[in-house]
Amino acid sequence: MQELVATVSFTAGFTLPGGYSEHDWMATLAKQAAFKAFVVMDTLAMALSVSALFVYFFLAVHQKPEDLEKLHLWSFILTMYGMESTVLAFMAGIYAVLPQILGLLIVISVLFFCFLFNFFYIS
Repeated sequence: MQELVATVSFTAGFTLPGGYSEHDWMATLAKQAAFKAFVVMDTLAMALSVSALFVYFFLAVHQKPEDLEKLHLWSFILTMYGMESTVLAFMAGIYAVLPQILGLLIVISVLFFCFLFNFFYIS
């Protein structure tokens, strides 16, 4: 799962919402707060998912059951926060590109929080 989150966040970092300006190749929405939130959340998602991958690599070399239990817990936590950061980056990117359609952001937010509620309710 964390490989997918890392791939998505890496790709989103290069295909920025709003695209690039033709004359200076800078992001066209770089001054918007929503775009800055997108960049921060996307970077956080990338860092968390790559950290979870490293933890999984450490699982292969540790033999003690107490080490395995801690590493599994850390990988789970890092993966969950990475997925949440990816969704938040998606929401910020949508709002940066379509700020006039507040209803869409509200629907996405409600769906995201329903997902979180169901996840924590089930586990």
